[in-house]
Amino acid sequence: GYPMGAPGVRLALTPLDWVTYQGAAFQGNVFAQTVNRHGFRWDLSSCNGYFSIHELMFRTNQGAGVSSLPGEIKVGGWFDTVPDQNAASSQPWNYGFYFVADQALYRVPQPVSAPAVGDNGKQTPAVPSTEKGLGMFTHVGFAPQNSSLMNFYIDVGLKYKGLFPTRENDVLGVAFAYGHLSNNLQENEGGSFPGYEMLLEATYQIEHLMAHSPTRCSICDPPVRGRYRECSGFRGPSDCFLLKRNTCDSLTRRTQV
Repeated sequence: GYPMGAPGVRLALTPLDWVTYQGAAFQGNVFAQTVNRHGFRWDLSSCNGYFSIHELMFRTNQGAGVSSLPGEIKVGGWFDTVPDQNAASSQPWNYGFYFVADQALYRVPQPVSAPAVGDNGKQTPAVPSTEKGLGMFTHVGFAPQNSSLMNFYIDVGLKYKGLFPTRENDVLGVAFAYGHLSNNLQENEGGSFPGYEMLLEATYQIEHLMAHSPTRCSICDPPVRGRYRECSGFRGPSDCFLLKRNTCDSLTRRTQV
């Protein structure tokens, strides 16, 4: 995983304007950062296996001048021939499926100085073509319990762009996430391991050359017990609050602080 590199190939096809297929295959098991100094190791041996992922993306109401609200749906799956070493499973491979949806719920109408006139001489309403407005998103993921630390995940959220008249590119967002940890993991830990993780987040992105995003998070029952404490990267109490700030420049390159 990041920041180590691995060889792979990727294919993307768009046979129709509203559908795209994407697929990729990579070396399955990367290596420790102490192996070398350049962060890349070409090793396609059977012990490293491979990781592949495939998805279909469907788009609705994306064309210019379309008055209906745009949306995007992704359905995909992945397959890994190298099992997660932390999952306490003898299964020699792992797989999963996911669903992603991003849908506009409301768009602020495009202001016009005068109504357009159609071919029949009647006035036609303005088309709501601005990017300002309300949208929602959700992600759902599934994986088998006997080979995954987290076998089910879902998040859902709302975002509003341009809530204030003088801040048209600012984004206000709220989101909720829930992840269920596999029953096998809890049994292996003797019932001392929490069965889920939850997160509630609110953020406001302020864009002015550099974009600043103060974010308020509430994390419930993070995995802090036993050997999984370091895996989670979280060392605080079981219930906590976190404040983080994201910055990104005009090229959308982002750094988390």
